[in-house]
Amino acid sequence: MAAGSTPPYVVIGGGQAGFWAADTLRKADPDRECILLAAEPLPPHERPPLSKGYLLGRQSRDSLLFRAPDFYAAAGIDLRLSCPATAIDPDARTVTLADGTRLSYQAAMIATGARLRRLSVPGADLTGIHYLRSVTDADSLGQALRAAGRVAVIGGGFIGMEVAAAARELGCAVTVVEAEPRIMNRGAPAEISDAIAALHAAKGVTILTGRRVTGFAGDRAVAAVELDGHAALPCDLAVVGIGIQPETGLAEAAGIACRDGILVDAWGRTSAEAVFAAGDVARREDPGSGLSLRQEAFQNAQGQAVAAAKTMAGQPTPYLETPWLWSDQYDENVQIAGIPAADDRLILRGDPAARAFTVLHLRSGRLVAASVINTIREMRACRRLIEAGLRVPEDATEAELADPEVRLLDLTRRLKGR
Repeated sequence: MAAGSTPPYVVIGGGQAGFWAADTLRKADPDRECILLAAEPLPPHERPPLSKGYLLGRQSRDSLLFRAPDFYAAAGIDLRLSCPATAIDPDARTVTLADGTRLSYQAAMIATGARLRRLSVPGADLTGIHYLRSVTDADSLGQALRAAGRVAVIGGGFIGMEVAAAARELGCAVTVVEAEPRIMNRGAPAEISDAIAALHAAKGVTILTGRRVTGFAGDRAVAAVELDGHAALPCDLAVVGIGIQPETGLAEAAGIACRDGILVDAWGRTSAEAVFAAGDVARREDPGSGLSLRQEAFQNAQGQAVAAAKTMAGQPTPYLETPWLWSDQYDENVQIAGIPAADDRLILRGDPAARAFTVLHLRSGRLVAASVINTIREMRACRRLIEAGLRVPEDATEAELADPEVRLLDLTRRLKGR
């Protein structure tokens, strides 16, 4: 920073949240410099395709980029690749880089995302055990899948099932091992997970639920997965997808309040003055459910970062969007809006046998979430109804909600006129 110049905005993290924060800051305050610190060597890029199109070779590396490399200089964003931050000092308003450089800031955004959860079991260091978070991971896994016969996928969440679908499309024999009673147990109702399980079974995937991995066996390279203490599952490679953990190290070392994520308010503000956080690393109260949560989703990282960046730039903007995520497996599309809970009252629209239906989640008579499979057009209306606080029976009856002939879009129009 030149003598006499004003401090820049500093965004720590070059992922989804980091990119949208930097882009928004430059548009909201074009007269102030913005520095974007990316720990990875690749310019900011999308991660969702890594377990789908990119893994299958249907997308190029360039197609993952949010913008071409020359965009940043033209937009006035000082993008620094392979440049992780090692410390942040909220009192001095400085960020320290790995090379010892200290940057002063007007306001800082922590968008460090998350790191993979790793299995800590005997044999976990054998070659042939893959994790998927980065482009490099996807390149390595894709190459290995094309040479593999038998693949074990550890974890039946969204990423695990997407990798299973990709591996099957590449001709591998695939077995999924899930410790929970059903796949996608954390984020989807049983109707959705049962339909996806049936889809994978029809494609030839074996799914083992209620089984725990206790180790890996092999001589240097993995040859089998030990389940519940027994080497029961031979494999040529294993893919572990058991979730992520927020990268809160910088914030914790700076004394910023954290609890399985950096605690933020609706405006993205942390407990430290002029320090904000957004994306997978941030935990906030969801306005719809009142729950304190981290949302590990593409849409949340973008929307939360945009709102927080506007607030940083002097345009206070709360982030109030309904949580929303999606997953593509084979030719099927799953979407979930809101925060489903196990004790929600469920209303089914459509035909589960045809894998084209919507599940509406009611809590205390109010629509709080929706889960769909291949009824994509209904999701936009579902999100609007959740945000509008649709109540049963005041705004609609259960019979109306269950009838596929009743358009949910018409219900949104009715609510607008009440």
